Amino acid sequence: MRKGILRVATGLALLAGLYTGPAAAAELKVLCAEALRPAVEELAPAFEKSAGHKLSIQYDTAENIEKKVAAEDPIDVAILTKPQVDKLVRVAKLVGGSTANLASKGPDLVFVGAAPPYSEQALAAKAFIDFLAAPANKAVYKAKGMEPAERPAS
Repeated sequence: MRKGILRVATGLALLAGLYTGPAAAAELKVLCAEALRPAVEELAPAFEKSAGHKLSIQYDTAENIEKKVAAEDPIDVAILTKPQVDKLVRVAKLVGGSTANLASKGPDLVFVGAAPPYSEQALAAKAFIDFLAAPANKAVYKAKGMEPAERPAS
């Protein structure tokens, strides 16, 4: 009996040593088109609080972000115009299945979030993109002078 208890205790101690706790929070590097700055600045803290991930967001022109993504700068999320995202998906610099339309400024300027194939935080990146595209956030885009995107991403 005593040996059995000792074996169980030893087994539990070994298993406890294997447990590393809850999954570590990701730190996502995000490149965002300057035009979406007002909305993303408002939404980012809510995502960090709800998901437990930290965001490191750099704002730039969509053209500069496109160049950085094409050069495979180490990022997890890119927020660009739809034509730029479509182009980068075609050349395998962004993952097509990770895209989501976020908002638009007029009929021809649609902003899309997407993740590159080399992201080390793919699930967290997709969670951030989905968060930005969530119907609950439409009011934020409207308040910032944009229209929430209605059509799905490519």
